[in-house]
Amino acid sequence: KFTVEENTPIDQEVALDPELLGRVFENLLAAINPETGATVRKQTGSYYTPRAIVDYMVEEALIATLSQKCQPTDGDAELWDEQLRYLFDYAQMFDDANEFFDDRETDEIVKAISELKILDPAVGSGAFPMGMLHKLTLALRRLDPDNTRWEELQRNIAVERSKKAYNTQNQQERNDELTEISNTFERYRDSDFGRKLYLIQNSIFGVDIQPIACQIAKLRFFISLAIEQKPDRNAENFGIKPLPNLETRFVAADTLIGLDISETEGLFQDSTVQQLLKEIDAIREKFFLANNRTQKYKLEKREENYRAQLEKELERQRTEWIENQQAEIERKIAQLPNPEQREQMREKEQKAYEKRKEKFDASFEDARKIVQWKPYDQNAKADWFEPERMFGVPDGFDVVVGNPPYVESRNSLLSDEQKIAYGKQVVSDWKDDLPRGSDLLIYFYARSAKFLNESGNGCFITQNAWLNTDYGNKFQQFSLNKFSFLKIIDSSSKFFSDSKSQNINTIITLFVRESVEDIEYGVVDANLIISEKRVIKSRQLMKWGHIFAMPEFYREILTKMRSEARKNVSDKISFGQGLNFPLSQLSTDNSDLPVIVKSAQFIATSADKRIKPALASKRMEKIPALVMPRGVGSRHYCTFNSCRAFSYSHVELYLPEDLWNSDRHYCLWVYLNSSFVWLFREITGRKNLGGGLLKAEATDMKMLPIDFNFDFEREAKQVFEMLKDREPLPVAKEIQTDEHLLIDDIVADYFGFQDRLEDIRNALVEQVNFRLIRARSKK
Repeated sequence: KFTVEENTPIDQEVALDPELLGRVFENLLAAINPETGATVRKQTGSYYTPRAIVDYMVEEALIATLSQKCQPTDGDAELWDEQLRYLFDYAQMFDDANEFFDDRETDEIVKAISELKILDPAVGSGAFPMGMLHKLTLALRRLDPDNTRWEELQRNIAVERSKKAYNTQNQQERNDELTEISNTFERYRDSDFGRKLYLIQNSIFGVDIQPIACQIAKLRFFISLAIEQKPDRNAENFGIKPLPNLETRFVAADTLIGLDISETEGLFQDSTVQQLLKEIDAIREKFFLANNRTQKYKLEKREENYRAQLEKELERQRTEWIENQQAEIERKIAQLPNPEQREQMREKEQKAYEKRKEKFDASFEDARKIVQWKPYDQNAKADWFEPERMFGVPDGFDVVVGNPPYVESRNSLLSDEQKIAYGKQVVSDWKDDLPRGSDLLIYFYARSAKFLNESGNGCFITQNAWLNTDYGNKFQQFSLNKFSFLKIIDSSSKFFSDSKSQNINTIITLFVRESVEDIEYGVVDANLIISEKRVIKSRQLMKWGHIFAMPEFYREILTKMRSEARKNVSDKISFGQGLNFPLSQLSTDNSDLPVIVKSAQFIATSADKRIKPALASKRMEKIPALVMPRGVGSRHYCTFNSCRAFSYSHVELYLPEDLWNSDRHYCLWVYLNSSFVWLFREITGRKNLGGGLLKAEATDMKMLPIDFNFDFEREAKQVFEMLKDREPLPVAKEIQTDEHLLIDDIVADYFGFQDRLEDIRNALVEQVNFRLIRARSKK
């Protein structure tokens, strides 16, 4: 069975629809390169977002935006939010949603929708713009069933557009456009065609670096418009209205590189240039509705002619600028009395001129890029993106929504040249640097926040690594006073549940340009229903991901412990990472140095591998006293390093010799095997790797208070004797053993949180289970 109509998220009928194009796009990118064995999808980070997630994100972004633009008559903001959600609910039982809005509210919402500017900066196959089109069409259908309000607003928009282009349009052309609008609504009065057509023309835009993505996105929009038309066999062309041309609505370009329009303004201020730019803008609007190849060809030729004239004008201005600069230098030199002064002045002015010329040439090149860009070559892509010149949106977008590519910093696709270029763009946008090692999505956040207007809302789905990594923490600090994260939405299941989709954990974020101190953190279940919610301050010492995962009572205990930790010995005890080298360099030769690789035990009396002394020479003085796994599955443990072995990439604790040989060594081992510390590792570790693995880094352990005058040496040695002959069990079982209950009692008594001990154990088991269960793909 095949249908060309996009199903709504609640439709359970098994059928093929235009969403199939998104899957086609993803699988085209999944084709394996026989030379590298890699897929283009993996290299480019292109993954198709499930429809339910798209629907959820689109609704969140639209409600946030319309809540700002439209106000309820009775002033009840909470009820207003519910009404807007009712309006966007696909369930047919809610088709009476229009009854919940009075005439003033209805007029305000419909007008706000007509003015929306929406951008997907990584459009892919068009899932998010299509989701926007469906939601907005649904709202208009319910609020304005006969299209009366919507038609009037489209006429007003056309009149305003013609005023801006008054020199490029004659009266007949303006009348023809208004007549076309009237005919469209007369022909499709009870259809969504007019709603969709003008939403696409005025509100929805997409960019992608891959031309094929833009092609597929356009095809989905063509199909969406085609299904709204019913043939009239007695009419010319069966009464079917030609579909619009979307070349100026979906463009292939590099979203992360911009052009500094402010620097080119001087070149564009010339009256002749201004007029030529208006002519080109008018042509592109006409091209949208051009209904035959001859008409399109004529418009393309006219634009090509205007662009050629523009290039000549720019060259004239450049020549004139150089001549004026040289004339000014000669004028200054001529005023000096003797040849020596004139020569010194010439040298000084020439250097200053070279600097000015370098800046002018950069602006000139940007201006030339703008002039030379033409959207009609469907296989070409621009190495820059500029909303005003490409989409006619000078003041920013109301909504920026999408799924940025999942490309890590070390991915070969993200070249050093690109990182440098993207970094320079961030500095140009924000006068500040992004941290080194940032994944591609971080650049998308920084760039896309700049695309928003002052009241705009951004909504992305991204991997969650940046909540917990060092570069992510620096990005969190970078964002302060520039833009704000309103909401961060996690999930108790996988947003990408298909085993063929991206095997990482993801979050949904809502961000704005205005400065907001509070971040709302929520967890949704598999049905996208909020099951947990809390609010934190954006300014934190710890990483946001750690704060989100940390129970409030635990944070209070941790804060108290930090205030009591002894500062005078902090330089003697330190965390670090174990040796990191190719596994092929390990051996079993007893003449080599011992290395703990995979042996999971509470006390290590021997190591499972060896390494040549020369390979470990740089770290000979860094033998760990205590060793913890860096990658944690179902088991947490801390190993007492009795055999004085090195470790292979484990998290390590180093002690000076006097402490190594003291009873405090045993106390630290007990402390690091407590439920309190295991929960700390669970909270601060990275959970974005897929497969349920926790990556607990040494750098995060540095936030754990460790310098205390422990006084439970005797009990610690008692536990040592109890655990020396066995391996750790999975957490849920281990914390119920007599040995672990004793450890927890010792540590809780020392720090005074016996009343919270059971809460700590429960939270530990819950977080471990959450991590492991979430890793399982839904069937």
